[in-house]
Amino acid sequence: MMRFWPLILIGCAKDDGVTSLIDGRISLPEYGESAEVSWDKAFYAVSNGTMLAFVTGVEGASCARISEFLSTNDGPTEKQGIYHGGGCVMTVKINDWSGSYQAAWDPSETDWNPAVDSSIRCEFGSGSWELGVNSSGREDYYWTGSTWAGHPTVFDWSFEEDGNAIDLAMDMSAYDGSLLYESTGEVEGSGDLSGSVRATACGAMKDATVL
Repeated sequence: MMRFWPLILIGCAKDDGVTSLIDGRISLPEYGESAEVSWDKAFYAVSNGTMLAFVTGVEGASCARISEFLSTNDGPTEKQGIYHGGGCVMTVKINDWSGSYQAAWDPSETDWNPAVDSSIRCEFGSGSWELGVNSSGREDYYWTGSTWAGHPTVFDWSFEEDGNAIDLAMDMSAYDGSLLYESTGEVEGSGDLSGSVRATACGAMKDATVL
């Protein structure tokens, strides 16, 4: 299901007053596209040892809205409050979750990239969500600008569970992906994203089809 390529975390400020924010910019140098990133919210669920988090800065994002979207299989799905028109969101999936997780990787590594099950999705430029049919015949709401999805290839992650929340610290600078709905092949992304966001528990996400 391609709409899950770039899914995301959502959080709120910690009780101790520490800022909950991952920010920066993602660019596609070959295509002249770029988007500012400001993720200040995240939601997560754990099921059968797998942790799924949705990280975002989308206005109106909520546990109920995101969990409904992630568990819907048929028909057009509303993107307002889910994907960020003119910006990006991220979905993080950790398959061997044990309450904490650390990983760092760059393209010189010969081992499997531990971020390939996670996804960043960007809807670039100004535009709007319009109902249409893609090349595979799926009717849905699509962004009228360019849509890109990929995963980080240079990153350092540190995740730690804290009660009913997970602190997600990230530092990322390079990405592999492609322009969705366009036959362009691999499209590399660049740009520093760093910071930490607190993901709050969202039990309804356990029904997500990606878990």
